[in-house]
Amino acid sequence: MSMVLYVRRATEDQIASVRNNPSSVSAFFFESGADEAGDMIDFDKAWQAVHFTLSGAEYYTDDDLGALLLNSETVGDDLGYGAAWIISHERLAAFHLALSQMSDDDIRSRFDPQALVDNDIYAYEDCVESPDEALQYLMQGIPNLRLFAEKCASTGSSALAAIC
Repeated sequence: MSMVLYVRRATEDQIASVRNNPSSVSAFFFESGADEAGDMIDFDKAWQAVHFTLSGAEYYTDDDLGALLLNSETVGDDLGYGAAWIISHERLAAFHLALSQMSDDDIRSRFDPQALVDNDIYAYEDCVESPDEALQYLMQGIPNLRLFAEKCASTGSSALAAIC
């Protein structure tokens, strides 16, 4: 079974709604049209490699580029690998600002296949043998991540994230 990180844009009213009705988290994540509207992104199995490449951390960090994986308030039932967690608007705005100051070439320059292997980053155990393919897989989600972060920052939105 694969581990996939989903991040779903949420207004404060939507966050309040899932807090009041925690069993609705799964339905909220996979609401029809959320993906097409740019309100949900996933990184397939590249989620931890994206996080590590941006922030330099395996998991939780206070770095502005570490907003995808947080040790923050959780809500709802276990969605496969734990409950969903809330990413605040403030954290997303700081993430957007930091990410917008980086070019794709900057991100590529941070990509270190050996560091991914040495830090046991999910789904990147063989990336040293084919680093170009691994980098391409990681970079495919960056354009949508940029759009998502900008949308959250400009609309004052928070987000829910979960690994399913």
